[in-house]
Amino acid sequence: MSSIWLITGANRGIGKGILSQVLSRPNTTVIAAIRDISDSTVTELAKVSVASGSKLIVVKVDASSDTDAQDAVKSLQSQHGISHIDVVLANSGILTQWGPVSEVTPEDLRKHFEVNTIAPIKLFQATKSLLEKSENPRFFITSTNVASIGLMDKIPMPTIAYGLTKAAANYAASKIHFENPKISAVALNPGWVQTRMGQHAADMVGMVEVPVTIQESASGLIKQIDQTTKETLSGKFMGFDGNPIPW
Repeated sequence: MSSIWLITGANRGIGKGILSQVLSRPNTTVIAAIRDISDSTVTELAKVSVASGSKLIVVKVDASSDTDAQDAVKSLQSQHGISHIDVVLANSGILTQWGPVSEVTPEDLRKHFEVNTIAPIKLFQATKSLLEKSENPRFFITSTNVASIGLMDKIPMPTIAYGLTKAAANYAASKIHFENPKISAVALNPGWVQTRMGQHAADMVGMVEVPVTIQESASGLIKQIDQTTKETLSGKFMGFDGNPIPW
């Protein structure tokens, strides 16, 4: 049976880095779930090298839509013959607000909750039945160490909307682990990565160089994904380097 992965936000940054490495494996299907399938970055995905027996499928999943994830799953089943999914990575996220709790607006919070917290839950609900047909079903949410309450004193980033909504997503990952005896669920920290979001964050705090390359982060995250079972990493908050992170 071929391995099937579904990755949101797979047209750029960490998502594309993971997609590229996974497609280099034989007999692997990668489903790229993307907000705007007409975006020029989607065309670039066609240039990614694909191993023997592997293939790329692109579907539309907008984090703000209440129906896109469900519609995408129906399309995968009816048009592409997808009968199971082994790995789902809820990788989409936004970071557009900077400032302390005293300055964040309700609208900032709503926008971040929509993409960072609610969207992964909708994705899990849509893919749950296909995950349950896998021999080792795994659901992951791309998180951040900024969401760690235990590390808050060491990471004083002025990003209340981002940190709060990613912490809520971490709770969802843990809850999925406990509520589903067969499905593994893990919150993953990709590190401070050389992406548009990572560079924006660096600019805001005066950092010259973002420390982690996309390739390094993607390789580390894939290693954690490969090692995940219900008995090993499920229910945990893990870094791309294999180190657990306090909630």
